[in-house]
Amino acid sequence: FSQTPRDDVSLILRAPRRDPRGNGGQERAAALKSLGFDTFPVLESFLADNDLGADAAYAMLAADEERAMRALFKSMPGSGPNIQHIGLLWYLSHYNPAKKNAAAAEAHAAALRLLANRGSSSETVELALDTIGLSGSAEDLPLLEQRFQSRNFWSLRIQDASEAAMARLGSGTHLENIRGELAKTVPAELKPEQAVRLTQILDKAGFAARKELLPVLCPHLADPAAFEIDVTWDPKPSAVAALNAIVNQTTPMAPSPKTLDDWKTYCRQSQ
Repeated sequence: FSQTPRDDVSLILRAPRRDPRGNGGQERAAALKSLGFDTFPVLESFLADNDLGADAAYAMLAADEERAMRALFKSMPGSGPNIQHIGLLWYLSHYNPAKKNAAAAEAHAAALRLLANRGSSSETVELALDTIGLSGSAEDLPLLEQRFQSRNFWSLRIQDASEAAMARLGSGTHLENIRGELAKTVPAELKPEQAVRLTQILDKAGFAARKELLPVLCPHLADPAAFEIDVTWDPKPSAVAALNAIVNQTTPMAPSPKTLDDWKTYCRQSQ
């Protein structure tokens, strides 16, 4: 039996979901609304909970996305890697240039704290660098350059994220580096490792979001796929995502409203 508002919220977060699809945010947000009080302060107290943190985060995002983003960023890094992943990934995948200032200051501050935290995972560091590319300014270029020059066993992904952020924030040198990588001739038959690397470069171009890259990006809509037994590595979806990110000034994580053929038509008409 519930005794406190925290108990009321906990019961809803722990209740079995009626619909197993998705993250359950909408379902729990509706139930929380029926409690008749502001549940956000209570939900924030659950963010560091290993069992209920993710459910609390998704319920907050469903109830009030902007307020939730501010709360999630404020909780980092103390709320732990799961909330870091949910918050940063949500910010990057739902980025809207029309609302680019929403929670941008909080996102930037959280990303800097995560980069300064020695306990941050490589995935968190990569997402934090992407976040700085969206929320930062030219003042962040020295920090990003430092990350770009780092050398360790996962440095390539970190270098890509750093370079994309710097290109997005106005670095001509790193924009030219990305342009040079995209302009290289793609073999008629790709090996799996070549296809994987090409996909990473296309993702980097998308996060850079610079329209100067369009002429060297469009040809990648025809890149071959690599095959090995029953596994396929196809760079073309990454080329589509990168084009959508650049043209609409979003990120490669955002869904593209155009198909591969639509983008081919766009590229032909843009020449």
